[in-house]
Amino acid sequence: MPKIHVLASGSAGNCTLIETTAATLMVDCGTNLKTLRERAAAVGANLAKLKAILITHEHIDHLGGLGKALRYLSKQGIYPDIFVDVVTQAACAGRYFSDDKTVYHLRRFRVGECFGIDGFPGLEVQSFATSHDVANPCGFVFDFTNAPESPTSDAGAGQNSCRIGYCTDTGLITAAARAALDGCDALLLEANHDPEMLRTGSYAPPLKERVGGEHGHLSNEQFGVALQELAGPRLQAVCAMHLSHENNLPHLVADILDGLFADSSAATYVASQSQPVSFSV
Repeated sequence: MPKIHVLASGSAGNCTLIETTAATLMVDCGTNLKTLRERAAAVGANLAKLKAILITHEHIDHLGGLGKALRYLSKQGIYPDIFVDVVTQAACAGRYFSDDKTVYHLRRFRVGECFGIDGFPGLEVQSFATSHDVANPCGFVFDFTNAPESPTSDAGAGQNSCRIGYCTDTGLITAAARAALDGCDALLLEANHDPEMLRTGSYAPPLKERVGGEHGHLSNEQFGVALQELAGPRLQAVCAMHLSHENNLPHLVADILDGLFADSSAATYVASQSQPVSFSV
């Protein structure tokens, strides 16, 4: 049964682990090394099992900690595969990645493609386009349908199934995202800002326009609408991601989740910049 550890989520740094008994993968590495190590230890995640780091886009809060993390891991004998879109890699222009190519293995893909990860038998990762002001952003669906550890979705059916969707840093739910995120058991979805707080807040007008635009971040309202569209009978867990410290409040997002899932068995969580959130599916 996969465990999900959102070690940090927000504009100061993002990092999420998905862990099975055999291996661990990471989505983005935007936290500093001290935070990564401390929070992984706090949730009981074993970085020695890290097989892959997947990159959504090139902003510093998603990649700023990558270089130091790779150097630290290599000293422990850990050399993860780094999965990055070819356009995103070019946009990084030498930033973030260690100059020492021996400390990681580069695995390039194109947004929209599916791929597997060594150490995760039966796992298929589907990448999909998001809408953000970067070169070629993406989200991921982790489909453990054929993985030996996945929980049985229908007693007696004899088919293992677990789909985890990850979608942050997007100004809208693209058609590709909507199609990919359908039928997930767990959704990690952005709820960045309250529109009124953004409107009346301290951000300069161009930044307000950027955050609230189609290439910015999902508002709480967009988050709620997306969940209404995506929540299906399989959904077991929802985690609100990438809340703005300046333009959102956790209780506003929790109220939306409570309103949507009060009569549901799905567990709900609100990710934080300051402490990890862990759950299983």
